[in-house]
Amino acid sequence: MNFKYFITGFLLFWSLLLTGGYSESFEVYSSSMNKIILNTAIIPDSYIASDKSYPVVYLLHGAGGSYASWIDAIPELVDLVDKYQLLLICPDGNKTSWYIDSPNQKSSKYATYINIELLDAVDNKFRALKGEAFRGITGFSMGGHGALYAAFKYPQQWDFAASISGGMDLEPFTKYWDLPKMLGEYQNNKDNWQNHSVVNLTVEPEDDPFKFLIYCGDQDFFLNVNNNLKDKLVEHKIAHEYKVLPGNHTWHFCRRVIDDQLAFFKECFNSKN
Repeated sequence: MNFKYFITGFLLFWSLLLTGGYSESFEVYSSSMNKIILNTAIIPDSYIASDKSYPVVYLLHGAGGSYASWIDAIPELVDLVDKYQLLLICPDGNKTSWYIDSPNQKSSKYATYINIELLDAVDNKFRALKGEAFRGITGFSMGGHGALYAAFKYPQQWDFAASISGGMDLEPFTKYWDLPKMLGEYQNNKDNWQNHSVVNLTVEPEDDPFKFLIYCGDQDFFLNVNNNLKDKLVEHKIAHEYKVLPGNHTWHFCRRVIDDQLAFFKECFNSKN
């Protein structure tokens, strides 16, 4: 074996290992729920070598998932944070919290956690650019609902939001994903179901317009509710892009479109500079 080529190959191997971002877990204490919640941060390689601050995109997992779901399903996120120079934060939203403050389960306050407690913790722990102009939020399935719910219910925290295969109207799904536990049985709690469905929250704030990017697969069981949301966004003249692509309700579909979503957020953040 030629020793020179061996050394060159060895150095190339290690350089590949050392490029790209990395992920780490961190804990946040939720005073609203009196418990510690785990989260994943996905951090660009340049974070260690510099002192600059970064825009942040929050990724919300779907029903049955956890804080590890995004990095497990899409490990190339460690490369995408380098590509777009972003911090990604993947919180744990419990299995079926729907990222709301449940009117039926007083111990489940994941809207407060995501939109107040976690944001404060991330701003203090990481070199994050602060303010709604440099924060984005997206999610898959239940997380897509949670992302747009956050944007409409906490407009002071977010200018930009996106969704992948989000469950935008909860009323058609009255027997699924622990929704009756979160909202109460539908027949006796219709107001809860309506008031916590994104499709009913589409009111443009007067002083700070939203911008949304929404993806759904053409074979997705949430396609109809996404189409209905699109109609509401048009009706209320809310800036958005809506894309229906071939695909189903799977992490494979999510993996195909996440690069586009991060590019969307990067473009939005750059427009604020």
